[in-house]
Amino acid sequence: MDLNEKGIQTQLRTIEATTGKGFATLRADIESWGDVPYAQRRLHIAEVFGLGAGHADTLGACVDEARRQDERASRGATWRDEARTWFTGGKAKFLPVFEALADEIGTWPGVECAPKKGYVSLRTRKQFATLGPATATRLEVGLNGRHFVAGDRLLQLPAGQICHFQVRLAEGATADAQLLEWIRSAYEASLS
Repeated sequence: MDLNEKGIQTQLRTIEATTGKGFATLRADIESWGDVPYAQRRLHIAEVFGLGAGHADTLGACVDEARRQDERASRGATWRDEARTWFTGGKAKFLPVFEALADEIGTWPGVECAPKKGYVSLRTRKQFATLGPATATRLEVGLNGRHFVAGDRLLQLPAGQICHFQVRLAEGATADAQLLEWIRSAYEASLS
């Protein structure tokens, strides 16, 4: 199963809208049930989350695929281990924000996280965002997507940069809903 497939992504968005829960929360709930035979689990998913058989089947299959991807990633040092080395000295204060963003983004189906020199490239078939400490006073989130509109917080970058837009987070900033919405929008645009 390809979690990046447009049809799967559409179904997952419908499931999230129906249940009012994100994929990460749904996955955690389902995995908390333990090792249940697939057919039983599909029925339980449908019953607990109020889904039809097709969406219950898709959700169960996506949870299985996400778990397989996690297992593949955990066989060696992870991208997070490498990224954590950047958060030393004055940059250490940004580690909680980085971890919060990584926790959320890492649960999205088909996201590949590749550490570069000083930042993480987040991509599906193409890069949709970057994340890393720019200086001791700033964490930067780069976003790709021509659909964004620059504003006070969302800065448009000059042509030729790695990303089209950037959000700069200063000390004390959090992984707030608006930032996650922008990253999610860039992610979804990368799937089409």
